[in-house]
Amino acid sequence: MGMTFEDRQGLISTTELPVMRRRRATTDPDEHRALGAVLRRIRALRDTEEEAGLADLVLVDTLAECLAAAVAALRNRPFDAALGTYQAVMNRLGAAVSEAAEGPARLAPEPVQAPAEGAAPEAGRLAALYADCRPDPARLGEIDHFYLRPLLRNRALYEGLGARLGIPWWFIGLIHGLEASFSLETHLHNGDPLSARTVHHPPRRPATGSPPFTWTESATDALTMEGLAGLDDWSLGPALDRLERYNGLGYRNRGVPSPYLWSFSNHYTRGKFVADGRFDPDAVSKQCGAAVLLRRLEDTGAVETGRPLDPGAGAVAGMAARFAGAAAAPAPALPEPLAGVVAQELDFPGEIARGQKDAGGSRTVARVQEWCSFHGARTDVDGDFGGGTEAAVKAFQLRAGLPQTGRVDERVWAALTAPMHRALARPELPEGAGIYEAALSVARLHLAEHPVEFVVRGQGNCGPWVRLYMHGREGDDQPWCAGFVSHVLAQAGHALGLGAPIPRQVGVDALVADAKASGRFVAEAELGSADHRAGRLRPGALFCVRASAADWTHVGFVTEIAPDSFATIEGNTNDEGSREGFEVCARSRGWPGRDFVLLA
Repeated sequence: MGMTFEDRQGLISTTELPVMRRRRATTDPDEHRALGAVLRRIRALRDTEEEAGLADLVLVDTLAECLAAAVAALRNRPFDAALGTYQAVMNRLGAAVSEAAEGPARLAPEPVQAPAEGAAPEAGRLAALYADCRPDPARLGEIDHFYLRPLLRNRALYEGLGARLGIPWWFIGLIHGLEASFSLETHLHNGDPLSARTVHHPPRRPATGSPPFTWTESATDALTMEGLAGLDDWSLGPALDRLERYNGLGYRNRGVPSPYLWSFSNHYTRGKFVADGRFDPDAVSKQCGAAVLLRRLEDTGAVETGRPLDPGAGAVAGMAARFAGAAAAPAPALPEPLAGVVAQELDFPGEIARGQKDAGGSRTVARVQEWCSFHGARTDVDGDFGGGTEAAVKAFQLRAGLPQTGRVDERVWAALTAPMHRALARPELPEGAGIYEAALSVARLHLAEHPVEFVVRGQGNCGPWVRLYMHGREGDDQPWCAGFVSHVLAQAGHALGLGAPIPRQVGVDALVADAKASGRFVAEAELGSADHRAGRLRPGALFCVRASAADWTHVGFVTEIAPDSFATIEGNTNDEGSREGFEVCARSRGWPGRDFVLLA
């Protein structure tokens, strides 16, 4: 028995998704390019399959070759998660060949059990369970990091879509997390890639339009298909009932608390559908339930279930700062002069619209143009809000799921500047963490937002990230690798309740001179072997690129130490590791020609 069309399309989607996610996560440009080529091959394979069909073995062999190319492209750590995911897909491809040859075993569905007589109405029963719901204390860190943070990060997107459909933003976010792991490259229906119509249930959605679909197009189709748009009663009980129905009522019909709602809480221990129509009473869900995540949202103050349609505009930035750490307390104010620099970059300047021009040193319009360009809606940074800028704002609003007004109000401004808010959030630190751990945590917050510079009127080293790291300065004479390091160290020291561990320096030579004067400089000559390096250095230390005995040209953070190389996070660099690059990125460097600076 051969595979069906849906089987083959499902294998293509199963192979495509981990490659897409790794490409989105990697910070290595070579891996990014290589995975782009892999994705193009997979998508060409999909087109061929849709138009003419392929033999099962040809399809599986080609997908396996694509996975092998993805494995060969791996560049920056962590490798384990990616390798494990790729291997799982490879195993699935092998199983598909066996199933195609032998025919898969089909299990007859079990009879549906009716709810017990006299049971309370479902909405009321679910609301009562919610009132007694207690998230597992041992999993709070996992819930907050892997579920709450990405949900809040996408809040502007959910708010915009919810406003059009009359659905609470948090309801959309909960479904997005459970169905698609918060990926903006997959369908809200079931997590299939947006590059084609859905393959898994429900198949062939959206029914109209042409792939690739935007996330908003697909999400609109998913929510309207389920009849959720335009409903009136979004109180707690009905909302929980709709969440459970979105996944299906198989658990309810068996009298089992649905893990789709209650996993990671006191209401769920085991029992899970491991395939369509196949229930395993001993299987345990590894995904946080929607009601549990909603409970955490409410515990942090992000949601009041009695007021599901959030009345405030522009809450994204405030909530990103509010939920900076595991607790709900807002981060303390940054010290001067950094607080003033942050205010200049992030404070809402009032509504900005077509016809406005910067004058007298103002950068209001220019900042809008920079942030639009940062988000991929590129336009000239000239301080003149004309038709091009309006089009860029509308393009950003479309991507963010906001009304396409072409104007920048407080809500749009919050969405534009949310990456910097996230980078400035208080890092999550383990108990007993010191300056080395704090520095790496802060550096990773910034790396995750991929800060870049812009060229403005022929001048490099410009833009909001450069001004943040250089305390308001920008231009060709402001190389910013040391400014990035100094900012991260100041933010890390502040998170620990301390000052910066070393004096702020925006020149690498000055940073080295200070380190020598305070006994924190470690020359390459002192690190003759791998054992010496491992014993003297630690992740979080600084590396300095030495051009001569009296000249150092570049600086960044050491993140991992290996016998023949070390991994880094560094600013104002590029693919070649230049001192005059354009971005914050992670790299791997060799030991020769490097000296080091300790933080304590």
